[in-house]
Amino acid sequence: MSLMQKREALRSRLYNKTQFDILNEFETLDPQRKMVLCDQLLHSGVTTYKNTVKLLWPVANSNDAVRLEKFLRSRMKR
Repeated sequence: MSLMQKREALRSRLYNKTQFDILNEFETLDPQRKMVLCDQLLHSGVTTYKNTVKLLWPVANSNDAVRLEKFLRSRMKR
């Protein structure tokens, strides 16, 4: 997904007020950005992780960050 497509999807969500799905959005991230989120969660701390989530997805709230955190931690245990 190109940057323009991601921005358009974000704009569409904001104006149409469709439900934001952070797990779906995480799936569309580049592998490098996925690694940054995991590294920050494991090594930099939860505050840095949540700030990065907010930077990547401005429409995300703290519940979305927690949901993604639980997902990532469960995947790492496997």
